[in-house]
Amino acid sequence: MTWRLGLPLLVIIAAAGCVAVSAFSDDGVSMAMEKPLAPFQTFPPAPARGSQEAASCAAPKPMASLRVTSRYKPGDPSSSIVDPRRQARSLADMDGLNRFLRPVVLDANRYQSSQGANRAAARCALGALQDWAKADALANSTADMTTQLKLATTQSGLSLAYLQLKPAASVEQKQVIEAWLNRRSADIRSYFDARRGKGSPGSNVIYWAGLAVTSASTATGSKQDLDWGMTIYQDAVCTVDADGALPSEMRRGDASLHYQAYALNPLFALAEFGRANGFSAYEACDGALLRAADFTFEALDDPALASSKAHSIQKGLTGANGLPSRSLFAWAAIYRQVKPLPASIAGLNQGRLASAELGGDQGLLYRTQVH
Repeated sequence: MTWRLGLPLLVIIAAAGCVAVSAFSDDGVSMAMEKPLAPFQTFPPAPARGSQEAASCAAPKPMASLRVTSRYKPGDPSSSIVDPRRQARSLADMDGLNRFLRPVVLDANRYQSSQGANRAAARCALGALQDWAKADALANSTADMTTQLKLATTQSGLSLAYLQLKPAASVEQKQVIEAWLNRRSADIRSYFDARRGKGSPGSNVIYWAGLAVTSASTATGSKQDLDWGMTIYQDAVCTVDADGALPSEMRRGDASLHYQAYALNPLFALAEFGRANGFSAYEACDGALLRAADFTFEALDDPALASSKAHSIQKGLTGANGLPSRSLFAWAAIYRQVKPLPASIAGLNQGRLASAELGGDQGLLYRTQVH
C-alpha cells in the first residue's frame, strides 16, 4: 500500500514492513505551517563589511531549453555502465547550466556567511536569477528522465540559493524570480505525476524532484508544493529495508552503494524542510532515513553489505585519504547534528561538505539546527 495525501495517519507499508508516521492528520489536513518555512536561518542586509567579492555578475545568458544526453551505455538495465563518449556529450550538454548554477550558489553562500554584509554577492546573484527568470529560462526543455533529473537538481540548488538571498531581494525581484520558480515546479510536478505508479523507478531522480519542488515552495509560499515534496519523501524512506538499503538504488549494479549515498543528499535536505514545517520526517517508518545513512556508512567499511544486495561487487567510494567524496556525502553535515559520524570517516568533519545542487555549504546552512 502506498501513502498519499488524504489517507489516514497510520499507513502500513507492506513492502517495507513498517509503520509510516504520516505528516497528515486523519482528515487529510496537513499539519505543516500555513506558510512554508526555510530549514535554516536567513539574514537581512547588513552594513557592508569585509570582503565584497562576487562571482555571478558575469553569469551566462539564459538558456531557453535543456536536453541532456544520458551518460550510460544504451540498453544497460542498471544504468551504471558509463559510455565515455556519451559522458563527454552529457557534460557538454550541462556546461551552460552549471556555469550559471555554481556562481549563484557560491555568492548565496558568501552572503549567508557574511550574515547579510556581502551585499555585492547578493546583488550579483539576484541579478543573475532575475535575468533568467525574465527570460523564462528552461521552459522548453526535453521531457526525458536524464534531462528532468538535471532540471530537478538545478532547481533545488537555485531555490536553496534564493532562500539565502531572498531577504536582500527587491519587491520586483521577488515577484519575477518566484513566479519563474513556480512555473518550473509545475513542469517538474507534471512530468513526475504522469509517471508515478506507471513503472517509472522510485529512485533518486524523483527524490531530487521532491527537493526541487519543496525548496521552491518555501521560497514562494506554496503549501501545496510543500505537501507534494513531503509525499515524495514519505514514499521514499518507507521503502528502506530492515538493514537500511534503498531497494531502488540496490538495482544499480556495481554503483549501487554510490547511488545509495547520492540519494541521501535530497532525502536529508527534504527531512530538514519537513522538520522546519512540522512533519515527523526523522521518525517516518521507524527512523528509516537514519537507518539508511547508517547502512551507507557501514557499507563503506564493509562493501560486501551492499554487494550482497546488489548482486555485484561494489566500486570503492573512498580516495587516497580514506574518505569519500565530500559532495557525494554532503548530507553528512546534517546527519552529524543528530549522531556523530563514525570514527572511520570522522575526517569529513574537517573542511566543507558542499554541493551546488543542495545550495552549497551544508555546514554553513545547517550548523545551528537542533533536533
